[in-house]
Parts: sequence; C-alpha cells; structure tokens
Amino acid sequence: MKIRDLNINDYVIVYDLGKSEHSEGMTVVGKFVRKGSRHSVPFFIIRTATGQEYEISNDNYFDLWSNFIESKTESVSDNKTPSVRWIKKDTLVTDEGKHIEIPESMMKAPMTDLIGYVDKQINKTKQSVEARVKAINKNIEDSQKYIDEVKSNDLQQRKRKDTVNHPSHYNYGDIEVIDFIEQVTKHYNPNVAYHIGNAIKYLARSPHKNGKEDVDKARWYIERAFENWEQ
Repeated sequence: MKIRDLNINDYVIVYDLGKSEHSEGMTVVGKFVRKGSRHSVPFFIIRTATGQEYEISNDNYFDLWSNFIESKTESVSDNKTPSVRWIKKDTLVTDEGKHIEIPESMMKAPMTDLIGYVDKQINKTKQSVEARVKAINKNIEDSQKYIDEVKSNDLQQRKRKDTVNHPSHYNYGDIEVIDFIEQVTKHYNPNVAYHIGNAIKYLARSPHKNGKEDVDKARWYIERAFENWEQ
C-alpha cells in the first residue's frame, strides 16, 4: 500500500515505525490527519488514540486498520462465525447486517482483546437470533395446538347437536357407540355380528332412552346370537 491510496481520516496500522538496523520498530495504530512532501518525497502524519503524532513514508510497511481487523476476525472465526468489515471508525458490520459498536476504550486495548471483544459480540448476535427463532417456533406450535383444540371441541359439539348421525344417547364422551360396535362385531361371523351389534346398541342407549325396555331388547338379540352361533 502507498500513501496515494489513503484518504484523510483513514485509520492505518504501521508495523515498522522507527525501524533501523538495530531495531525491528514498533506497531502503531492511528488516524491519517495530514500529508505533505519533503524534497519531493511524500509523507503523512498519523495521530494515535493518546494524541501522539508520527510521520510515515512509503518506506514504512502499513495497511488500512479495517483490512487488518477483517483478516484477524475471519481467521479466529474458523469459518463458523460471520466475517466483519468497518463502516465507520468505531463500527463494524457482519455479513449478516448486524452492527457492532466498538467502545473507545477497546480501540486503545491490545489487539488480542479487541479481536476477542468482536468475536464475543458476534456470538451474542448469533445467540440472539437463535433465541428469536426458537420463540417464533414455540408460538407457531402453541397456535397450532390451540387451533387443533378448537377444531376438536367444535367437532364434538357438532356431533352432540347432530341427532341423525351422532345422537347423544349413542355417545359416551369421545366414544361413539357405532364405532365401538364396528370394532367388536368384526370379530364375529356375519350371522352373529348383527345380533351382537344390536344388543350393544340397546344396552348403550338404555340409561338415556327407554331404560328396562332397551335392556329387554338387548337380551332378545343376545338370545338370537346364541341361537345362530353355529350357523
């Protein structure tokens, strides 16, 4: 990267400030505040968060701070966490559109602390999204249960009111006598099944309709079933 690629107010990281044959130099992060030239050699001034100013030239090794942070957050994510990019000097945005505000104190913190802070905020975002999705799914499940209950209650009410297809004296709660008869009589031979079914019918309706008379009718059908047992 060269000085011509920078704009005023860009944040840059300089890796070799003060480098010499006896020193590797130091790494400094600062804001590009002004530029100039000396003997036709361009230079620029950066100002750190503590207010110190340093002169940087094309001989130095530097990069945009945003590029550095993007590369670091992508490497620590191990492809499991969204990458981020800078949109303002103190604001990152993930590839999912979530903004992360960086406190001023964190901008001055060691690089490892800053990267850890960003990674933590991204994980909080993921957990928040997962919680919202879980809540939505729970609401859907609860709504479906309510709808099913309403439908079931409505069906039972319609059955109780339907004196032709579902007469009340042939119902015991959720059990319809006709369904019970069909389940029982399928185990008998046809000659007996008809009489067994009628006997069950009269026994079931007896408490709600004709009392002893229905019991007597049921007895008559039981006797007919007994007489036809071998046929």
